[in-house]
Amino acid sequence: MSSRRKNDIIQKNVALWGYSSGAHLALLYAFSRHGRSPIDIAFCAGMAPPSYFPDPDWIAEMPIAVPVFALLLKAPVTAKNIFTTYADIAADASPYAHLDRDCPPVIVCFGKLDDKVLYSNALLMQEKLARLGAQGYEYEYLLFENSGHNLDNDPKTSARFSAVFDEFMEKYM
Repeated sequence: MSSRRKNDIIQKNVALWGYSSGAHLALLYAFSRHGRSPIDIAFCAGMAPPSYFPDPDWIAEMPIAVPVFALLLKAPVTAKNIFTTYADIAADASPYAHLDRDCPPVIVCFGKLDDKVLYSNALLMQEKLARLGAQGYEYEYLLFENSGHNLDNDPKTSARFSAVFDEFMEKYM
């Protein structure tokens, strides 16, 4: 039996992966805690992640988004005050806001026909990843052209995700 306390153990080479809300949490943790996490995050992967809560298109096109954000943010969020009073809170709860070139490498997948995490969220993430990629940040962005939130109508892209995930495992683990 080791004399080390349970909290003293540091995990090395952990990959965080999730789908939908789980992807949001994996990316948010990896991006917002890099450099100060008790676990060593080798890379992360997110499939259909809500990545930027104050996305104007999301708020405009999905009336259900505002009450969901109110529950998530534990605040009286409305379609107007998410861009003013709660803009900082909404951004802070978004992986997009924490993503910088020092973050662990990432694989992100979005469905172009997603009716829960709108394509506008995917485009925002793609643009930021491309800017960071030009500075040497390592990422893979996969768009499931024919899929909604389940990412289930693009077998070639699914196969590409599996191959990229294996490549990341080989390279970073």
